[in-house]
Amino acid sequence: MKRFTLKSLPRASAKAVQTNEAYPDQSKTILDNAITVFQRLTDLGSATFNLLELQAAGQIGIQMVEICRKMQANRAEYVELVRSIALILDAIQKTLAGESDRDISTRLAKDLNSFKRDLEDIRNTLQALSERRTISRIANNAPDREELSKCNATVEQIFRTFELYTLIALRMDSDNTRHKVNMLFEQNSERRHSLPPLNIDARGLTVNNVCGTQTNNQPNTSQSPHTPECFNHSLLRPPSQPLAPGIFFGRNDPAIPPPPSERIAPEIFFGRDELVSNIASLAVQTEQMRFALLGAGGMGKTSTVLHILHQQSVVNHYGRHRYFVCCDATTSAETLAGLILRSIPVSVMHHEEDNMLNVMHQALCHMPRTLLVLDNFETLLNAGSSLTRVSDLLQRIVNAESLSLIITMRGAVPPYGIKWTHQHSLGPLAAPAAKEAFLAINPLFGDESNDNRHDLEELLAEMDYVPLAIRLLASVSIGFSPRYILRRWKKEKIGMLSTGDGSLENIEVSIRLSIAALDVTNNFEAVQLLGVLSQLPDGLLQWEERLPLIAAGFQNVHRSFHLLHKAALVFIWKGAANVLSPIRHYVNRYHPPDPHQVRCLESYFWDLVHTHATEAPLLGFICAKDILEADIGNIRSLIIHAARSCPSVQVVDAALEISEFLYRTNPSTELLYEVMALVKQFGCPIKKAQLYRRFGNILHMQNLYFGPSDTSTEAREHFLDVDDVLDAAQCALLKLQEDTNIKATDMSIDPLMQFLKMGLVIGVAHVLVLVYDSVIVWAMVAAWFHFYHAFSLRVRDLRLYHCLSRCLCACIAVYL
Repeated sequence: MKRFTLKSLPRASAKAVQTNEAYPDQSKTILDNAITVFQRLTDLGSATFNLLELQAAGQIGIQMVEICRKMQANRAEYVELVRSIALILDAIQKTLAGESDRDISTRLAKDLNSFKRDLEDIRNTLQALSERRTISRIANNAPDREELSKCNATVEQIFRTFELYTLIALRMDSDNTRHKVNMLFEQNSERRHSLPPLNIDARGLTVNNVCGTQTNNQPNTSQSPHTPECFNHSLLRPPSQPLAPGIFFGRNDPAIPPPPSERIAPEIFFGRDELVSNIASLAVQTEQMRFALLGAGGMGKTSTVLHILHQQSVVNHYGRHRYFVCCDATTSAETLAGLILRSIPVSVMHHEEDNMLNVMHQALCHMPRTLLVLDNFETLLNAGSSLTRVSDLLQRIVNAESLSLIITMRGAVPPYGIKWTHQHSLGPLAAPAAKEAFLAINPLFGDESNDNRHDLEELLAEMDYVPLAIRLLASVSIGFSPRYILRRWKKEKIGMLSTGDGSLENIEVSIRLSIAALDVTNNFEAVQLLGVLSQLPDGLLQWEERLPLIAAGFQNVHRSFHLLHKAALVFIWKGAANVLSPIRHYVNRYHPPDPHQVRCLESYFWDLVHTHATEAPLLGFICAKDILEADIGNIRSLIIHAARSCPSVQVVDAALEISEFLYRTNPSTELLYEVMALVKQFGCPIKKAQLYRRFGNILHMQNLYFGPSDTSTEAREHFLDVDDVLDAAQCALLKLQEDTNIKATDMSIDPLMQFLKMGLVIGVAHVLVLVYDSVIVWAMVAAWFHFYHAFSLRVRDLRLYHCLSRCLCACIAVYL
């Protein structure tokens, strides 16, 4: 008969209401977490128990969340009501997880059915309130508050009903347990000699028949004062040598539940062979290995440890004593101790009041050479379990000298309390391994055409080579072309990978659990910082120095960063703080940063562009090039986002300046196209002129002669509108360069006269060379240039520097 205990239900306080109003994203996070709870309960009711009450309760909860998202008035009260309901359903879900339908009592099913009817009433009330006209709700919201108070009272009554039922059930279970224990004691003497004994030699050493090794099985002298006399004899002892008081090896007792089914290593597994081999060698060669496999969600930690468990050397060394325990449903150290006892073939008879950690410790100390894997260990830490109890649990596990331990957990730091012999943070796959994993699921996707191969490589890079994201992408892309999937990804992003269920195979659920581990309510700044860092696809280089500069509005930015790094939401690679692509897209969709924080981030990078992008192409340009090229992906992303969401003159200036820099390094008109509409909208002639001139320069550099003459002409006209004769002349010069059919008497006169009026000898030279390209002209120009002292001339364009070099070379040629 299944029992569960509910903790005290938090009440909606004025402080909570104020917090939700001050931080609307916090209400959104609460609703997202509630959706996760309701979805899990729905899956539990439909897949595990086939219990319509559980399934219906989860679906009703989801409907209430959707109603709350539409409400504006009294939003905080609606969110708090849903949160209270989610707490109760979460307790039910966590208690029933991992059980079978035989554990559900008729009484509990009836209570769940009653609970479902109460939830239906609350949902109908919320639906009716949401359908009221907005004007009437604003004018008089007293009826809304009254109805919400009734709903809260109903939830309170539900809580008290389950609490009272739980207390009564615990008392009944206590009496039943005593009765069963007494019966087991009576059966003990009858069954003692019917079970096969362990092979124990004269020294008291148990020989493991599977591995052929020996372990010390000296009796444990520690005994509870409540232990009956019959506990001093083992059910599985030779007549002259007991194993230990009350400890049974094997599963002959029908009261012991069967162990969970053995997990098989997944077939699709690439890029981790060397890691698996190294850890397997450690497990075999190390006397007692304590290994922590860390990393972000979706990296394949579970798949990796399963392959370690099935590695042939590990199988030969540990035999059948390799145990995999999933911690997904654990809420306390005692719960996990019970799961471990259920998984291993050793039973310890104990009283109900005995400490479960002590019982587990006694059992593990009498195990032969054993490898124990605790998967998703972070669940225990995130469930609010006492860190002291978790540390005590780990210490008792590793105190068994014959046991090696492997844990997997989301995060970058293993739990404290014991000395870990080895730890490894699992990162993304290498590009070739990611491609192999993708094609193993969707082999028809990668034909030999260059276009398809390029599209696939771009898709994998967009996933940041995260194994779970690659697996989901390969599944949804079956039957479609790479080009179509790439276009769909650019439009839908993370939503494309959603499987629609609440399992960890859903990338959104996996990321949501990692963010929930932050305790969003108490660490709201950490989520905001994650949103800021998610604006930087190339990561934040030199993050130690630059973090306070881009997050000037945070109270304790280093503490927030520590929390993100500890939860593996941010990782440090090659000196940069990075956020993986799936996490970035999820955060930008569901947890966007505050606009003020985004403006602080943009301001830092706009200043960076203004300082270095306008550097003249001399020695200082080399340093500027190194600085800007490291952040060019971040700058491009920020400009595109700002141009589409919050346009300003500063965005236009940054786009023009960085485009001038790109003209000298890697010519691209992408950012100019992004801000073209803004330049026309702001109506600034000088900005228009600069925009068209940069278009002409870059297109000329790229040898795209179809159309650049028009941009040069338009830029020249805008420069003349603001009396910028020099830039107008240079635009005319650019047009002359682009069109080789222009005669000297047609277009060369205008820029020639403008350069002469301004005394720019080098400009005159450039025009003459374009029309009369001869060595004599170059020699004359070089001499003329020397005569007028080059240092006093205004030289403002890279092409003019090039012209100067040609002049000097021509002069040397004539001289020789």
